Amino acid sequence: MDSVLQLLDELEDVMDSSKAVPFSSKVTVNKEEIYDIISEIRMKLPNELKQSKWVIEERNKIQKGRRNGDYALHAFEYAENLQSLLRGQARLHRETGGHVWCALWMKTK
Repeated sequence: MDSVLQLLDELEDVMDSSKAVPFSSKVTVNKEEIYDIISEIRMKLPNELKQSKWVIEERNKIQKGRRNGDYALHAFEYAENLQSLLRGQARLHRETGGHVWCALWMKTK
């Protein structure tokens, strides 16, 4: 099954192998052969365009997912840091019996 690019190459080969018309840059081609290739290109082009569109859409979904993944990763890192900070504060509160908080509160007044 030829792709559109292969069919265009085939069309080019037909032109290159055609007999030259003397004293001009024109060539004599088999009209039916050219029309057959053009017909095949017309049939294949819509499918290849659909496939290209699908590939682009999938790539965009992957990129969007990657960006969303980056946001999720930052949110996860933020939550981990916050959790670590809260654990440290809870440990300090237990160790000091809450006196550190009282001292900090008194300094702000």
